[in-house]
Amino acid sequence: SVVGGHRCNRAKSSPMTLEPRYRSAFLKILFSLLALAIPAFLLFEGYRWYIFNHYKSRLETLIPAVLLSLAFWMIGFVLVLRFFHRNEARLLSLLSQTLGIALFIPMAYPDPRMAPFSGLTISVIGLHLSAPLLFHFHITFPVSMGNAAQRRNILSALYLVASLASVAWLTQVSPLWQAS
Repeated sequence: SVVGGHRCNRAKSSPMTLEPRYRSAFLKILFSLLALAIPAFLLFEGYRWYIFNHYKSRLETLIPAVLLSLAFWMIGFVLVLRFFHRNEARLLSLLSQTLGIALFIPMAYPDPRMAPFSGLTISVIGLHLSAPLLFHFHITFPVSMGNAAQRRNILSALYLVASLASVAWLTQVSPLWQAS
């Protein structure tokens, strides 16, 4: 089309894609909610520990676990606040969130038989997701390796394997946990 004597090249957008400003606002809301994952998880597990399992885990193992998880949370939160516009910062923030959740239960409960099943499940899922997130970070920062289609195919396969590993762990361990 011609506007004011100048040719305007408008990019055709499909109806399923969000415009950049809406996409940015959506991602900010999503990452704000994800940033609350570790504090919510720690509050839930702390409440559970206080009410039900305080005799199974000693306080000297729980406090370092909480501090480590909060350190990972703070690193991810600061990264997202300061560098939200960079994909690498968002990936590193997600990685720090998953590692914070993945490391909490093994540190708080050195004997895995004493750990609550829901917390252990979330910890294992976080552990399984941290490997593809770390790989995703390394193939995109500081230089993107391969083309977008290759990265998409490899990352889709890795995230699928991580999801299947989490489901396989859950189906293997869940009956054993309920039997004891």
